[in-house]
Amino acid sequence: MKNVRSLTRSLLCASLCLVCGLAEAQQPAARQAAPAAPQQARQASPLLVGVIDMRAVLDRHPSVADEMPALIESLKAEDAKLMKMRQEVDKELTGIQAQFEVGSKEYNEQTRAVKERYTNATFQAQEVQDGVVAQRTRLLYQAYVDIQEAIKVVAQQQGLLIVHSKIKFDAAGKVPEEVAALQEADQNPIVWNRPECDITDAVIKQLSAKVGVPKAKAGAAQQTALSNVGQQAMQAAAKTPAAAPKTAPRTASASSAAAPRR
Repeated sequence: MKNVRSLTRSLLCASLCLVCGLAEAQQPAARQAAPAAPQQARQASPLLVGVIDMRAVLDRHPSVADEMPALIESLKAEDAKLMKMRQEVDKELTGIQAQFEVGSKEYNEQTRAVKERYTNATFQAQEVQDGVVAQRTRLLYQAYVDIQEAIKVVAQQQGLLIVHSKIKFDAAGKVPEEVAALQEADQNPIVWNRPECDITDAVIKQLSAKVGVPKAKAGAAQQTALSNVGQQAMQAAAKTPAAAPKTAPRTASASSAAAPRR
């Protein structure tokens, strides 16, 4: 009887040891398999944030690509015209100073006439530039509205909650790669994103389906300061037409006369 009890006790101890050993062997495998579930969940999770190159999209808007270059050239032409006139006036004032005694009646009359002519020209140039800025503001605003609608469609299709702007520099490779990279790092708040987050091409496709494709070569948006378009528009709207003063400026050089501001 005593032998039977000893044998039973030994079998019970052996069974307990076997169960404990199996449990310990399964625990490391469970710990190794545990991180795999969240990783698989992350891989299967949908994108919630997208990025878009607004400058590239603007370049594909027909109004920006086809009309913006003419507006930019108009502003440059007015600047060049005013610069040439300033040089001519300075030369004319120098001739008057050499011909008449400074402070004499003839000198004052001649310089006053020249300065008034130049001042009137600056005000006319200002009016032209204000008109061009107003046209550019309307053009960019309409393009912005069209792009926003295209972004909304693409974002809803892909289930995105937020779309950030991320401008790419020199996509054509005209500047060194390191320079473009530093420009992007300086201008963009987003330093990295998964490639599939970029919805630029999808938005361009949606935009083209609605407003068409540009006739001109893309690149007009590269000449547009996107960072201060709103500020420029507010300044243009706040300006009121000014009449040319009847009195001549007190300075003796045309270079010191008021020049148009943009």
